[in-house]
Amino acid sequence: MIRKIILTALLLTAGLASAVAAAGPEFRVDNATFDGGDAVVNSKVNAVFTITNTGTDTLKITSLRAPCGCTVAQYDPAIAPGETGAIRPVVDLVNMRPGRMSRVVHITTNAPNAQAVTLTITANIIENK
Repeated sequence: MIRKIILTALLLTAGLASAVAAAGPEFRVDNATFDGGDAVVNSKVNAVFTITNTGTDTLKITSLRAPCGCTVAQYDPAIAPGETGAIRPVVDLVNMRPGRMSRVVHITTNAPNAQAVTLTITANIIENK
């Protein structure tokens, strides 16, 4: 009888721990890489990354950093549970040479499944015709 009580208590504790671990914000991005295709020298590549909060608490983007000065971004700082938001980086191609280009944006969030995320923007820079 005591074994059954102990086993039941352990199972209830494990179930409660699982429920607590599942609570909170959860970060999902449709695609972590944006391909801007062909882009003309001295133009801009406008990317959009769609973020969904599949968790049970508000998802907060606590910081956003672009290591290159050619990249700036706007973003939705808080996304309610079940809602979507966006990160909108813009890469300025002024004075860049023709060829493949890749830039990144680093974000941090309050989501346990994605505390640090890197998003990538690529394009093929071409000469103005």
